[in-house]
Amino acid sequence: MDIDPLPPAQCQRLMSNEMLVVAPYHGLIWCPNAKVGTTTWYEILRRRLMPRERHMPRCFPTACPESNVHRGRYPLTVPRVMPGHSQLCDRRRFVSFTFVRNPWDRLASAYLSKIERGLAVKDRQALYVQRRIRILFGLQAGAKISFGQFIRWVVQQNTSTMNPHWKPHSVRCDTLYTPYEFIGRYETMQEDILHVLGLLGWSPSLIPATHWSSLEGSRMARNQSQRLAQLYDSSQLVDLVARKYRDDIVPFGYTFPGHASYR
Repeated sequence: MDIDPLPPAQCQRLMSNEMLVVAPYHGLIWCPNAKVGTTTWYEILRRRLMPRERHMPRCFPTACPESNVHRGRYPLTVPRVMPGHSQLCDRRRFVSFTFVRNPWDRLASAYLSKIERGLAVKDRQALYVQRRIRILFGLQAGAKISFGQFIRWVVQQNTSTMNPHWKPHSVRCDTLYTPYEFIGRYETMQEDILHVLGLLGWSPSLIPATHWSSLEGSRMARNQSQRLAQLYDSSQLVDLVARKYRDDIVPFGYTFPGHASYR
């Protein structure tokens, strides 16, 4: 079956997306969203593209590592440094995809890994955010930041300059307008990763065995509901996220457990 290239307007939209990561010799176009399976995907890419390396450096946020610091060519790049990058619009050669996640759950995950652990966090950007939140709420240095304080701080931020771990995917990856061939969901990560691997013609064995259990859907759903009920202890917090992340919620039909859908 013939596959037509993207129409000019959609092609321009794709090529102008600065957050894309491209494997030009392997037909892959991916927009990574932090806290939405990026660790799993980078391990898949390492196993497929750099099997001799123990670790694959990441292309975050808009550039990839220079090839000369690796043994051999680093296999990923970004569109703006590709000569003739209009080739990305050839759907016979490239598969474009990204993954999204329920924003309430994504923010909970970001809080637990980047904020709740306080000074034990090794991420310098996260420590800087912690300091800003403590200043906003008049907390002493090193004081515990509550989930409610984190959410109230996040919704005051400009989405264009947000930390990637809670930047809306509609902003970071332009999910409303970039013509991805496939948009997977964190909630169905296992089957959606397998679908993308099928589109690429890659083997399912690229998924590390240690990741299979964490990708199991029903277990993820149970853990999500329990965690959200504990952290979102008021309807106000739920509504703050609903308003700030509307473009991440409505197009994908996301809801908060026990709440009606948002429009």
